[in-house]
This record gives sequence, structure tokens and C-alpha cells, in this order.
Amino acid sequence: MEHGVGPRWCVLSVPKSGTFLALRLIALLGGWTVRTPLRDLVAAGGRTGPGPDLVALSLDGAGWYPRTVVRQHLARFQPLDVDALHAPCHPALVEELAVADIVPVLVQRDPRDVAVSLAHWWTHRLQPPAVRAAAGALPLDDRVLLAARGGPLGDTHVLPLAEQVTALAPWAEASGAVVLRYEALLEPGEAGVGAVARAAQDLGRPVDRVRATKLHRILPADSPTLRRGVPGAWRDGLAPATATRLGDALAPLVGQLGYEP
Repeated sequence: MEHGVGPRWCVLSVPKSGTFLALRLIALLGGWTVRTPLRDLVAAGGRTGPGPDLVALSLDGAGWYPRTVVRQHLARFQPLDVDALHAPCHPALVEELAVADIVPVLVQRDPRDVAVSLAHWWTHRLQPPAVRAAAGALPLDDRVLLAARGGPLGDTHVLPLAEQVTALAPWAEASGAVVLRYEALLEPGEAGVGAVARAAQDLGRPVDRVRATKLHRILPADSPTLRRGVPGAWRDGLAPATATRLGDALAPLVGQLGYEP
């Protein structure tokens, strides 16, 4: 995939699906600087509710911003900049990324692992107090099913995981995004090395086999904020009945993304 000299990237991902892994890989390839115009915009806060010429940075409509403001923040991207924004994002944002010639990097991970990681993440100290308190009052099994099915959590509302993930899918082709699969990058042995080499090629920084092997060796499986992200470990710590319900709830999405049942 060719994006010219000095491409700019924005990692778009559902929370706990491998955002840090993607940023880490891009940083290790060398040359990119992490700049945070979109996250700065989120932190600044937006209007509540839609309106004329407003762009939401997420499907839940937590913040709406005038297109002119979004474009001003996107203009802060420099060649070889990379930012990350938790998706799902409003389609209009991806339109603005395309206008600004900023290419999305989409991260995919087994949705069952994502649901379990989200359930743990909600009790982390970095979460808003209301979310942390509400999550802490629920057993892990209940939190995992909430992550999959959606519903109220404290003063917020969790979107169904399938709705979040499938919202990203059409953009992979429409925007020419680079798609990284969490499990492929962390797969042991030559398969993982090959996945890293292909990702580097797609990101415009091809590497030889020796360099790909070194990158694969030092890519982290641990999130800096939470739990060890071992692919396929979603059953660990869940009651058998909960694991079955989680698998059933996400079965269509698991199949759609090409994961084993």
C-alpha cells in the first residue's frame, strides 16, 4: 500500500483491542511522532447532541464539534505523525480524516477477549469515579456480559460490542485503512514475524527478516494500563456458564471477523 512520503496515521480502535500495540509497533518502526490533536479535542469537551455541521467523535454522541474545529485539530498533524482515538467514530470524522490525507489504522482483536478486557478496565483507577464505582459493584461475570451486550454503567451507557466493532468495518475498504490483527502480531514464531513484516510494509516502512524478528520479540503483550493481553485467554476467571453466554452473544461477530468459535 502506497501513501507517499511522510504519511500521517490515526489509530482507530475499540477500547482494549490493541491500541497501544499498534502505537508501539509504529513507534518501533521509527520516524513517527505521537501527537494527540484528536484526543486533545476530546479532552476540551464538545456540545451535547447533534446540530448543523457538527461532527461526533464517537457513535454514542458524547461530544459534537463543528467541522471547522475538527479540521483545525487535524491540521496540527505533521508528516510522520500518529495519533490514536478509541472508536467507534462518527462516519463524518473518517470523512474528515480522508480530506486531510490522514490514513486510519484499524486494530482488530477477538471480541471475546475485548469484552473481558473491558470488564477489567472499567474498575481501573483511570476511569471516571461513577464508572469505577458502578463496575466495582458488579461481579466480573456480569461486567463481561455487559461489555458484550451493552447497557447502563454508572452515568454512562455502554454500546453493544458488536455495534462498536461493525461500525469500523466498512471504513477499512472505503478509506484504504491499514488493518492490524492483534493476535497475528503476537503469534509465536515465524507466523508472528511474518505478520510484523507485512504490517511494516503496509505502514510504509518495510523491514527485512532480521529486523522483523527483533520487532516481534519486543512487541508487548501487556497493556500499560491493565491486564496481560494473552490472545484466547477470555475464558480465564469466568464461570463456565458465563463463558458460554459470552460466546453465544458474540458468535455472529466472532464469525464475521474470522475467529474460531
